[in-house]
Amino acid sequence: MALRGLPKIKKAIQIDTRVFNDWDLVVVGQRPYFDFEDKEKVKPLGLAVDMVIADDRHDYDGEIGLNLYGRVTVKMPGVENKGQFPLKQRVKVTRLDKATVWGKYFENLSLYGEVMSLEKAKEQAQKQKGAQP
Repeated sequence: MALRGLPKIKKAIQIDTRVFNDWDLVVVGQRPYFDFEDKEKVKPLGLAVDMVIADDRHDYDGEIGLNLYGRVTVKMPGVENKGQFPLKQRVKVTRLDKATVWGKYFENLSLYGEVMSLEKAKEQAQKQKGAQP
């Protein structure tokens, strides 16, 4: 029997976004992403950036490196510049707008936010640091 409305009663999850500071991410691909219902793939919603965790320094309750070489995809709504991230470029997740856990065993994660080259993210952080009184 299939139950309806389960997403409405599913417990909200909380993700410790500090993990992104402990991950070194490298681009392995990018592609437009489409609405799940858009079977013809007519109108892209934005850009999906596929990355691999090249180094994982996060402490998962005593375990370090638990997600080393794991794959992470961040969808960036409204972004269409497909050539923005070359292969093997080091990047950083600079903003996380939405995260959804899904799958039969809730083992998959959909992320929506912003990705920047590591250099651009460092420049932006320096500007913000200098602008603070």
